[in-house]
Amino acid sequence: GGVLGGSIAFLMWSLPGFIVLTTASLFLYGIIDPSNPPIWLLGVPPAAVALIFKAFYGFAQKLDTLGVALAMLACAVSVLINHDENIPSNSSQIVYPVLLFGGGLLTYLDAHRSKPIGTYSK
Repeated sequence: GGVLGGSIAFLMWSLPGFIVLTTASLFLYGIIDPSNPPIWLLGVPPAAVALIFKAFYGFAQKLDTLGVALAMLACAVSVLINHDENIPSNSSQIVYPVLLFGGGLLTYLDAHRSKPIGTYSK
């Protein structure tokens, strides 16, 4: 466990997965016509939405009130920006970091209130 275990897990699992998925997406981006994608690729966006909701459900069981509210907000924003005609497709490059920073800032501010919404250990 600890830092060493986290580092080993990152190097053995997350980093290779990132490299493989990024390479595959760059390869597919170059050979697939976005206006006529293959039939097997049409199920990817609904599967991604289902994974978002599954992750939210798993996290919500372990979170306090503020954490659940922030997770619901992030989940809703993630679903709403997916393939919206009024929102550019590359907006997730800005929206997700803003969600992370905003959630962290709200949690920090809540932790320093006299009556916080969340549950914090000292």
